[in-house]
Amino acid sequence: MLKKLQILFLFFVFIFRAQALDVVLMGGGGEPPALNTTIFDNALENFADAKTRINANVQVSFNGNHSVTKAIIENKIKVQHTSFTKENYEKLVASTLTKITSGAIPKGGQLMVIIDTHGGTKEPPHKTHSIAMSDSSLSDMTYIRGSGSDSVDRLKVLAEAAEKHGVKLAILDMSCHSGNSLALANTNTCVVSSTGDKHFGYGAFTQALYDQIKPGASLEEAFLKARLDSYDQGFPMISSPVGKEMNERLYSLFTPYLYQRHDSNADKITSYIKQVAQCENRDQRDSDFDKLLTEVNGFEKIAGVARSRFLGEALLKEELIAYKKLQDQMLDDLSKLNYRMLSKVETISYPSGNTSNKKKNVNVTENISIGDILDFPHQNLIYLEDRLVVMTKEKYSKSEIDDTKTSINKIKTVLKRQEELKKSQPELLETTNVFSRIDDQSALIMGKASMISELARKIYDQNYRQEMKMNKMPNPCTDFKF
Repeated sequence: MLKKLQILFLFFVFIFRAQALDVVLMGGGGEPPALNTTIFDNALENFADAKTRINANVQVSFNGNHSVTKAIIENKIKVQHTSFTKENYEKLVASTLTKITSGAIPKGGQLMVIIDTHGGTKEPPHKTHSIAMSDSSLSDMTYIRGSGSDSVDRLKVLAEAAEKHGVKLAILDMSCHSGNSLALANTNTCVVSSTGDKHFGYGAFTQALYDQIKPGASLEEAFLKARLDSYDQGFPMISSPVGKEMNERLYSLFTPYLYQRHDSNADKITSYIKQVAQCENRDQRDSDFDKLLTEVNGFEKIAGVARSRFLGEALLKEELIAYKKLQDQMLDDLSKLNYRMLSKVETISYPSGNTSNKKKNVNVTENISIGDILDFPHQNLIYLEDRLVVMTKEKYSKSEIDDTKTSINKIKTVLKRQEELKKSQPELLETTNVFSRIDDQSALIMGKASMISELARKIYDQNYRQEMKMNKMPNPCTDFKF
């Protein structure tokens, strides 16, 4: 009898392993074309190792322009692949949808779809957020638009079909602002993101997650281990019932202190400081910080003083308080410099360049903020005045010449008002010095954001594991097993 049970067990193990996990890997868009490598290469190496640990049937549409990246896919992941263009993205999603609806992936079967590319913020009409394709040219890491972009919305049909046909679906969005993709979660779909909807994503979590993809592990457990072990300024999320609760409870509290500046194209802290400086008061900010300290104190009562594993045993609570103080100093200085005045809108009036009606002077009126007046560039006037000489000489149409004259009149009016403001309110010009501190202290700010992220991960993990013991709700993230 025992021998029969052993044979039966081995039979089921064989059947289980024979049902290969279907994996679709897409991304790598938006990278500089002059390079052979991409920022996604290290994660691809880790994915290749994960693939050898599980029985996976992998399809890849990734990058397309970088030789080293291509070699990793072909020689280590060992699959042929297409470039990550909009057309190939659409085709691969369509073919994957057919697998679900046709029963090629049976009821109870599993499918994992991975997006690892540059990602933008959520903007209408997207339910999720924009992502960069292989032919994208990025100038801003927050906004990804134009012909070289698409969105994670395209995966919605897979989530809906998986729910309808009883397929277990995992969507891993490893891009920036990927917290937006949790909107795709349903009773059969677990979504994991490398960060929240307001933050950049980083390769450290992606690599750590691939390292946790092991036979027998659930997606939820792999996520928790990778989240605690990785080190960056992101806020990884999961769509499990407890995960949603943790996001609601902790994300907004930690958000301001995970902001930092990489460069002018990847800068979250400057826009945040500007936003807060425009507010009538900062009571909500201070109230939220008090709530955050309550969370930290609650954690330390159980786990002891939180120290950094990565940066010389630094006291993480002290780093949080120090970063808040640094931000507060900038906000105080902006308040003294009357920064809110910059958002005040004035109405300017200037002559139209259209001189058809010589008996009547026609003026154009326009609203413009004081901040835009002070930032208005002088060089535009020189360019247009030189341009007008050429247009007149080469006998451009009257309408083109009139439009140029109108633009010149506008610029002269704005620059005149600019000089008046500089004399009457010179303190407004000092606000630029406050923001220049962010650039000067970018390394310091990034270091603090990293340690605060480490603190957030410790608190998140402790609370998550406590709550998951009590939460008995259906959980597709636990049900999905490698």
